[in-house]
Amino acid sequence: MNSENYKRYFPTITQSIILCMLIVGVTIILSFSLILIVNPSNLKIDILVWINVPIFAIVLFIGWMWSKKPLHNYFQHKRVPLHFISVSIMTALGIIILIGDIENLIQYFFPISNNVLDMFEMLLSGGSGVLAAIIMASVTEEVFFRGMILPGLARNYGKIAGIFITAFLFGIIHLNPWQFLPAFIMGIYIGWIYLTTRNIWLCIGIHSFNNAIAAIPQYLGMEIQGLVYDVREGVQFNPFWLNVIGVVLCVGGIVILKSYTNKNNNIGV
Repeated sequence: MNSENYKRYFPTITQSIILCMLIVGVTIILSFSLILIVNPSNLKIDILVWINVPIFAIVLFIGWMWSKKPLHNYFQHKRVPLHFISVSIMTALGIIILIGDIENLIQYFFPISNNVLDMFEMLLSGGSGVLAAIIMASVTEEVFFRGMILPGLARNYGKIAGIFITAFLFGIIHLNPWQFLPAFIMGIYIGWIYLTTRNIWLCIGIHSFNNAIAAIPQYLGMEIQGLVYDVREGVQFNPFWLNVIGVVLCVGGIVILKSYTNKNNNIGV
């Protein structure tokens, strides 16, 4: 596309990177401001994670003003058939199983630090932290990445490039090298779902489902071999049969979804 198209559609790659940098900057400013106002010893970390709400609200507001687009553009919710939603969740489960072992492999060769493990345990030690992971993180991140950033990148650089660039930024913004690749892979899938359906709530649902599988068992003290366990005791890999199920759900689900979209060009319209 020519330079006129890059100017026409918000955001470009540069604008997307600036918005992501703003998230990091606002996070630092608000976190330090909160610490200065409130005694750190009185702050519960599972409550502190809700600071993401004003952080993303501020950056989304800046992006909205910058884009000069109607606000509802970032909350598209076209109708999607129930069976498409069901298969989307089934496919997501397959992907979650497989990227769980990818994360295990990363941790096997590059052990995660105890400080990071302690932080995650504290985040999910209270009910509010679990709700934040399942609801707050899903809503804010999906509206920002899939609702605001992805459509502009897809129109400027093509759907495939837009999906991959958005997924890359989605992985980077986690600021955790052990989460980057899993977030990147899931970001590719959710990005494709969004451009196919134009339904932000389905994307939020898949994101919430992904976070819930990790957060709820950990909060309840449950262990699932390879998926939810104490990595301090050694890296566990998924049982072979679980990975087989993951492959079947993932590949089978993608084939079904792709076949359905090919036959129904008006999905999500």
